[in-house]
Amino acid sequence: MSVYISGVGYAPVRAEYTSGEAIAQYTSYMTKLKGIMDKGNNNLDGSDYNYLVLSMQGLANIAVNGVNGTYLTKDMLTNIDLVVRSLEAVGINNSSQQNVPNGVDIVRNWQSLSGLGVEQILNNALQISPTAGRSLQSMIELEYVKQGNDLIFAKLNGMESALKVTQNVIDTLNVIQGIADKVTIQNRGSFAFSAGTTVSAYESKYKMAASQFFTQLIPTTAVSNADADLLWAQRVPLAAAVQQLDAANPAASHTVPNSLSYFLNNILQRILTTFTGQGQIEFANRIKAWVLDNTAIKLSDPASSSAGAVQTSITQAIQAAQSLNDTQKKNVSNYMFVFEEFYKSSSAVLQQVTQIIQSMAQGIGR
Repeated sequence: MSVYISGVGYAPVRAEYTSGEAIAQYTSYMTKLKGIMDKGNNNLDGSDYNYLVLSMQGLANIAVNGVNGTYLTKDMLTNIDLVVRSLEAVGINNSSQQNVPNGVDIVRNWQSLSGLGVEQILNNALQISPTAGRSLQSMIELEYVKQGNDLIFAKLNGMESALKVTQNVIDTLNVIQGIADKVTIQNRGSFAFSAGTTVSAYESKYKMAASQFFTQLIPTTAVSNADADLLWAQRVPLAAAVQQLDAANPAASHTVPNSLSYFLNNILQRILTTFTGQGQIEFANRIKAWVLDNTAIKLSDPASSSAGAVQTSITQAIQAAQSLNDTQKKNVSNYMFVFEEFYKSSSAVLQQVTQIIQSMAQGIGR
């Protein structure tokens, strides 16, 4: 592979990297050219023209012949070609002589090309990637290994943050569930009645006892103001979790049914609706109503159709959070496997390169 340099010919390309010495010479010539381009018009002299000629010839030489057997990269050669063409535009070529009478005028003419892109060409030429001067071993170590490590670390770090969010959600839901569980149902006792001495007496006493025994059980609760304060405080982590989940995955935000964020927002809105704007006495009554969850009313009451709605929303959120947590843990496990395999592969590559270098050194030494 080669790159054509105007007025010079085809220059061989070092595809991946070059030597530090080659970069140093290339940078030195380009820096001199950049210095002359930026030099004040009134401060120019014949030596500046000579520097242009020497720099052009030096760049042409290392482009074609390399530096101590190491050729330049394609980007470096492309930059040299562009710089050479800019110098050719004002009459300087690879065979130009130094110390010409109109040298300063030629330099000024070249400086006038600054606004036509030559200034940018020089800036680009000096922005050579640090990897251009690395050995193959160092490229594997610093590029393949380091960048791979950075990518995997960033992914694992993101997963750790996601796991923390999910665990915080589960902890918050456990607190809420603990308050919701403070429901008491009175024991029915034993089903006992006096049978009587006749069938009709037995039937009458049985119906009366059964009516009392099998009546609807009405639960009660003994929640305190402390429970109310604790439940009200959960609005903060709930709101934070909804925001974090929405930001992490907009496709499963709180507006998307059956998502974890949706279930959490449902609980949050129930808490806000239950307590917002209530006085202290009413506040205590509201926590009882929230815990009883419409289960302490007669089945004939229309409101009984929504009995257990609070508990349902909590259960849905817990199940969704646990499912997400399990998925995240599995993803972490998968990435740890990738992490391990990546280091195995990089180690194998470095070992192979070392063996090749050792074989070459042995071959040269014979």
